[in-house]
Amino acid sequence: MDFGRATELALDSLGYFVPELILSAAILLVILADLFVGRGKALSGDAPGVAARIPGFVAVAGLLASVLAALPLFHTEPRTIFFGMLAVDSMAAFFKALFGLSTTLIILVGFRLRHQGELCALLLTVVLGMNLLAASRNFLMIAVSLELVSVMSYVLAGFDRRDTRSGEAALKYMLFGAMSSGAMLYGISLLYGITGTLDLVGIQGALQQGGEPLTVFVALLLILAGIGYKIAMVPFHFWCPDVYEGAPTPVTTFFSVGPKAAGLALLARFLYPSMQGDPLLLSIPVGEFSPVLLVAILSAFTMTLGNFAAIGQRHVKRLLAYSSIAHAGYLMMALVLANGDGLHALLFYLVLYFFMNYGAFLLVDGVGLISKGDETLDAFRGLGRRHPVMAFAMTVFLVSLIGLPPLAGFIGKYVLFAAVIDAGWYWLVTVAILNSVVSLYYYFAIVKAMYFESSEESEAGPELPAAHTGIIAGLCALTILLGIYWEPLIRFTRGSVAHLL
Repeated sequence: MDFGRATELALDSLGYFVPELILSAAILLVILADLFVGRGKALSGDAPGVAARIPGFVAVAGLLASVLAALPLFHTEPRTIFFGMLAVDSMAAFFKALFGLSTTLIILVGFRLRHQGELCALLLTVVLGMNLLAASRNFLMIAVSLELVSVMSYVLAGFDRRDTRSGEAALKYMLFGAMSSGAMLYGISLLYGITGTLDLVGIQGALQQGGEPLTVFVALLLILAGIGYKIAMVPFHFWCPDVYEGAPTPVTTFFSVGPKAAGLALLARFLYPSMQGDPLLLSIPVGEFSPVLLVAILSAFTMTLGNFAAIGQRHVKRLLAYSSIAHAGYLMMALVLANGDGLHALLFYLVLYFFMNYGAFLLVDGVGLISKGDETLDAFRGLGRRHPVMAFAMTVFLVSLIGLPPLAGFIGKYVLFAAVIDAGWYWLVTVAILNSVVSLYYYFAIVKAMYFESSEESEAGPELPAAHTGIIAGLCALTILLGIYWEPLIRFTRGSVAHLL
């Protein structure tokens, strides 16, 4: 291909790369806004000025613009851009919209944090990396985008430099991330040596013709280590509780959905790169052994360890961290199905998980604000009397995370479990149901503390910021509403997998 033709193809690809271009421009504008307008204006203290919030407003505008730019891609004919590096299809558009909206909420509740410009620039950079990760179809792009997400996430975990726990969280996150990335790159090199290509579809085609099963199996395990670290899959989950506890709570909230969703999108692309046919063709067949069985076993171990490790936790952020690990196991079930119903169940449950998990973490953040940083179960004692509205909202989110009717979590698990049963994975759905029963214990430990235990504080504490309260109220309303009327969301997520590359 000559230079002129390559340039023409690259320029044509830019028309489908608008959300990422908007995010890149927003990152630069946030840095400039912080440099010339908001520099040095810390947002902790009394009555921070409007100028200190300008980088945040710029970031929110950039995120919402990127979401609007992603909407037309839902109806675009599936294709690849930049010489097959990235996919343009409805699933990539879905994740771009999810990343933009979820990060917008984090910026709105994070206005109280110091160094607003740096925070927003880091969050936007992570979103840019997640957008690339969710659409990647080449291992070179996967490696670059994964490191873009990971390195910025390390900095975000240690963002509160005044808190030693935050620095410890960043160090642990970085060490585990470096080890996982190294393992993944070694696995990629093995596949490249076998197939002679880094393109996922090319690797799929080459391995369909045959390959040394042991080498392919080792490569599969090493690559799953890199992806599994990003979604906190067992046994690559060890960083998760410490990082979630040590990072600032708005950042932890972001970690609980954004990078996890990006990792699941990458896992789906890796396992089924063509996204066509029913059943979907595996990317890496391993002789007589099915990689899908390995994913099913890892899913069962992930949900089981997450739920049992959450029992007895006194720090609510650690408890929700183990809950997040368990939900990664539930979400992985969808990828075992190897069909369109599984992909649809994955997207549907991710949206509902976004609402209820964000709500739970933001309420923990709110309780920490009104209790001077205490985020243990002790801070929740008597909350039903001191802050009845907060206690009610937290109960809604926790009951939804369990999967009890009539809330959104029940519908999400119903759609997911029904798809797994239809595919014949009866043992896997049995493990999932039993784990949901186990989760009753530790979720209701928080409810018990709120309503049936007393606190030394008898008076209501300070009120939350208006933006924080409004976001929690909106998430609570959606969690209740989608448990009653979910048909529009079903249609939307089904449409997101109707036309895939």
